[in-house]
Amino acid sequence: MKAYGDLYKKIDDEHCDEKREKIQNAFWYKLYQKYENQAQIYICQRDFLMFRDMTAMTLWIIIACIIMSKLTEIELPCKLRLYLCIELGVMWVAARVKGKRFAYNVIAKNLAEYEEKEYALKADA
Repeated sequence: MKAYGDLYKKIDDEHCDEKREKIQNAFWYKLYQKYENQAQIYICQRDFLMFRDMTAMTLWIIIACIIMSKLTEIELPCKLRLYLCIELGVMWVAARVKGKRFAYNVIAKNLAEYEEKEYALKADA
């Protein structure tokens, strides 16, 4: 891809996976910072963080319920166990979808900006 050619070259030239990850993370953070205050990006990140946190909270609720049921020797109703497992699955999927959407929106904003610059350069020539 023309817009990210330098990034791909840096990654391909590096043989250490840890350094590749650092290059990618640095590039992502720099890219994200350009657009973090735009409403679309802000809302996508907020939604991702909310679902991520809800997933973690649901997992902790499941762990707490298991511990409490063992300590009190009261078995959790089957419907509650099923509900918590379904909730965990739904939150996990929602967090993944929102996380991808967040990343795609940042990349789309960057590519749109790149295309505008390319178009302006061609128009000036």
